[in-house]
Amino acid sequence: MKKNYLIFVLLLAFAACSGDKEASKEENSSEVKEEAKIEKVNYSEELFAEGEVAAIAPKITYPVVIKNADKNDEWSEECLKDVDIKAFADVFFNLIYSDKLKAYEYMSDVALSIEQVKAFEKENKRAKIGKVLFEEEWYFDANKAKMYKKVNSVMLAYELYSESGEVKGYKAGLQIFFNK
Repeated sequence: MKKNYLIFVLLLAFAACSGDKEASKEENSSEVKEEAKIEKVNYSEELFAEGEVAAIAPKITYPVVIKNADKNDEWSEECLKDVDIKAFADVFFNLIYSDKLKAYEYMSDVALSIEQVKAFEKENKRAKIGKVLFEEEWYFDANKAKMYKKVNSVMLAYELYSESGEVKGYKAGLQIFFNK
């Protein structure tokens, strides 16, 4: 009987201690929430709502596959059915060649001349573009319940093939900045 009583007391003490931990976790959680307040910024650019918006991701970089490497993957095929890779690439290269946008070497961030871009394109055909790396800013206007994105750059990534002709990965290509 003493043994059962001792086990009961230990369980009660354990429950009390873990309850304190939960309470302290909640206190710490609310402290973290206070620290994680989103800085508000004012924007009046055309693409953003005028007034106060929250900067929820002042810089976010992420890759997007824009060309399905596996035609048997019906889900990817459906998701990418409206992507016009040729038009996407043509727009950027035409703007680069008309000197309205500047292309940069992705790894070194060095600006490339039009001649260098043409040489790059001879080795890297537009048809091999399969992925895009976006660098963006994300904002949220709570009053209007709208999210806004500002694309600062895109990097065109080219498919790399295995000996059997399957896409085995991607290599970095040109980076194009819009606000530089």
